[in-house]
Parts: sequence; structure tokens; C-alpha cells
Amino acid sequence: MSDLITINTTIKDQVAEALDFGTPLIVGYHNNYADRVREYNVRTYAAELVADGFTADQSDAIYQAAVALAGSNAEGTLPPTFKVGRRAGQSQRLVRLIPTAVDATVYSGKLNGTVWTFTSVDAVLANILAGIEAAIVGVGAAVTTDDTSGTHLDITGNVADEWFTLRDLSHNFTISDETPLPGTDIQTDLAAIYAEDPDWYGLIVADARSKVQVVDADVFARGKSGEVLYIPVSNDTAVANGTASNVALTIQALTSHETGVMYGYATMGYWPEAAWFAVTLPKPAGRISWAAWTLTGVPQETVTSITSSQRSNLATASVNYYAPNKGLGWTRNGWAASGRYFDLTRGKDSLNDELDTEISTVLANANKVPYTRDGFALIMGVVRGVLDGYAEGTDPFLVKSSIQIHTGVPSDQTSAEKAARSYTVGTWQATAAGAIHNATITGVITI
Repeated sequence: MSDLITINTTIKDQVAEALDFGTPLIVGYHNNYADRVREYNVRTYAAELVADGFTADQSDAIYQAAVALAGSNAEGTLPPTFKVGRRAGQSQRLVRLIPTAVDATVYSGKLNGTVWTFTSVDAVLANILAGIEAAIVGVGAAVTTDDTSGTHLDITGNVADEWFTLRDLSHNFTISDETPLPGTDIQTDLAAIYAEDPDWYGLIVADARSKVQVVDADVFARGKSGEVLYIPVSNDTAVANGTASNVALTIQALTSHETGVMYGYATMGYWPEAAWFAVTLPKPAGRISWAAWTLTGVPQETVTSITSSQRSNLATASVNYYAPNKGLGWTRNGWAASGRYFDLTRGKDSLNDELDTEISTVLANANKVPYTRDGFALIMGVVRGVLDGYAEGTDPFLVKSSIQIHTGVPSDQTSAEKAARSYTVGTWQATAAGAIHNATITGVITI
């Protein structure tokens, strides 16, 4: 080597592309631009969304979901960006309210941020419906009200593509979102969004809370197992009451690991799922429990909004909700409709993709991996390295001592597998570390 010339050469191996398990996608109808997907900075999103035509008020579900996401920074970390997916299907929102008819009772709430209130002077349901309707009409929002049934009050958006927000309802209503499925259904829109940009994981459909819409979006989520986690919010009191065929029980019957319903009475008109994704997706996959998170700006359920019997119904249907514990708001329970916890699903999804990525990288950079014991050992050595990584630290996804690897030998493969150059006899197993969500401690004091 010359002492006058310095040569610096680096080798850059080819690296297979990994999936993204940390970016949330907010989906909703809009016609602000033709793109199916755009990305926004979580710190400067407000100005960026307004510049793109979204409105900073409660008639814009996408904007409000973004506020919920960007505002949930109690832990000091947020996803650096989020994406907005454009639905083409237009839904005309319809919310049905059934008041409990009681004399001398206050019925109240907010419509698009404006308070409305009515105090009953008798216990006649028709009179109470008429009084509530008059109070809501007095707000002057772009909605149509209808109490002609004599049993319930329907509130319908005047414009098919415009959201209206009901918040802070007094605890004397039965609520049902009856918004129909649009002509272009949600799973079709989600497929088009995914085709343009699949690089996201947490799915928030900001303007879809009715049963038919949630069940439709779940079809897409289940079809993208390993790539999508969907948390729909339902404000239907049928979910808390355990009414047969409610949206949570319907999705539970489908054994959906990819969809976890979140119920809320107090959270009606808020986007708790966006706040939940904001504090969990920045964390390493599989290394956090999704229970016991505090969500900034999200009201908590109480013993009035969710009774003890309703909590039992929610547990039976594997439903999530947000309620206080020792003075703090806590997310409960952190599971999908199937009963599988989110941390297990996301950890498994991330682990599978990392195995795929690392093995693909080895195959891409080697002249060849021979169909021999050494070649098999090379592949399973990569597997072992990935598994060990998920078993390290104080919050592991896997129990390290439980990891078992079986490499196999070429004679274990069939002639057809050898001809196809397919290695199929490598297997592994491990135990998930799990998490503690509650505890019972027994003590004895002796004298």
C-alpha cells in the first residue's frame, strides 16, 4: 500500500425492505385532493391539513382524529408522521337517540361544540322527544331531526360527506349509529388505499362507527392479517348491554385477531382509538401491553356511563374501553375481538416480518445458500438471532429459555422440495412473555 494514498472502501449489503408497524392511517371521506394517501408530520399537521382543505372544526372527522392522535403525548413520544387515506364512498351519518322517559330530568349534550339542553316536565316519551328535538334544532347545525316515530329521535347529516359531532350526552340515552354503508363500501376503499400505499399499520376509520361500516372494514383487516391492526369505536349502547348481534359480538363470532372494538358512551364524539395508537405505535412491537395507558384529551367512562354489569358484558365480548383507576385514565383491556391481546398480534406480525426480511437479506447477498446441512444451519442461525432479539431486555416478547430451534437435514426433505429448492423442515417454537394486567395479593398479619 502507498503511504501517499488512502483508500476507504465500504461494502453495502443489499437489505430487504421491512414492513412498517409504527405508522397510523386515518381514513375518511373527503374530496380535497385526488391522492388516496398523503403523509403528515405529527408536529405540524394542523397547518398542513388546513392547507390541504381540511377544516379545523367538529364537522371534519379526519381533522378531529388527527387532533386526538397528535394530542396524546402524555408519554412524550408520538409517531413522527401519520397518513390520511381518502374514502370515495359517501355516507350520510344517522344517529338514533332513545331517551329514558323521566319527569323533571335534564337531557343535554353538545352538537358540533354547541351545548343543547332540555328539562322534561312530564314522563311522556313523545313530549320528551319533541323537547330534545327543539333544543337540537336550536343549535343551528347542518342536521335534520325526526321524532315522528314517537319512540326515538333520528339525527341525520344534511350533507352526505359531512360529519357532525355529538358529545357529552347526559347519561339517559340509548344510542345507536344507523349510518348506512355507502355505494362504494369501506373495504373497497381500503383496498384502493392499500394498493397506493401499504406502508402503515394502525387503522383508524374516522367517520365510520355504525355496525354495518365497522363489520365491512373488518373484512379488509382480516384479509390483511399480519399487516393491519384495526380499532373501531362503537358508541352503540347495545354493545355495553350485551344485546344479541351487536357489532362487537358479530366481529367476535368471526374470530377476528386484527380488529378490536372499543366502546364508549363518554367518548362519543371523540377519537380514543387515535389517541391509543399515538401512545402505543411508537413503542417496540411486542414489548408493551396495550392496557393501562392514559389518553390525553379523552374523557373517561364512569360507573354512570358504564355499569358493573355492562363491564361484564364488555369483557364477555372482548371489548376495550377507557375508564379511571386510582385517579388515572386507563385503557382496558387491549385485546382483539378474538380475545387475543394486541401486543401478541403486533409482536407476532413484527417478528414474522423481521424473519422474512433477514432471511431475504441473506439470500440476496450470498452467491448461493447451499442445499446442505451448512446451508440449513445458516438459515436457522438467522432465525435464532431474530428470536434472541425478541427475548432480550426487561420487557421481552419471548421467553429466551423457551426458544427451541430444529434445523433438519437434507434427507428430511422430499424429492419435490429438493427439486424446487425449497427448505421447509426448519421449525422453531417459543413461549410469549405475556403481561400482567391485574393482580390479587393475599397477606396475613399475625399478632
